[in-house]
Amino acid sequence: MLQSDVFYTPVDTPCWACGHTRRTYKRTIHREMVKFMRVLATAGVGKVVDIRKAMPGASKASTDASYLVHWGFVEKPRHGCYALTPSGLMFLNEGGRTSKYIYLRNNKVVGFSGVLRVSDVKGFDRDDL
Repeated sequence: MLQSDVFYTPVDTPCWACGHTRRTYKRTIHREMVKFMRVLATAGVGKVVDIRKAMPGASKASTDASYLVHWGFVEKPRHGCYALTPSGLMFLNEGGRTSKYIYLRNNKVVGFSGVLRVSDVKGFDRDDL
């Protein structure tokens, strides 16, 4: 199974009004996202961090940081910069649960399902924290 099959499962549905195909993406939190939140946590909650400086060599695709906004774990005040939220810190400290999956259509959340803790993240290693 490819990584893209696990984290980026598109679901095509016809539009009820016009019949055109609409694509809904199913996303989940993966290990690189947890590492990214950990980098933000070292700066502190609410502190804006430039991803290019904090994680040199990491690409946006490797962290999928922008998707964490949909869970409410990070904020994106400007391009390439992120800040950890209190909810994100709680999730990292294993005090919080969140939806395992979010469903996105046109980069907007259209649904949630499942329950996830940081220790349940696929590929999670306690050393990441």
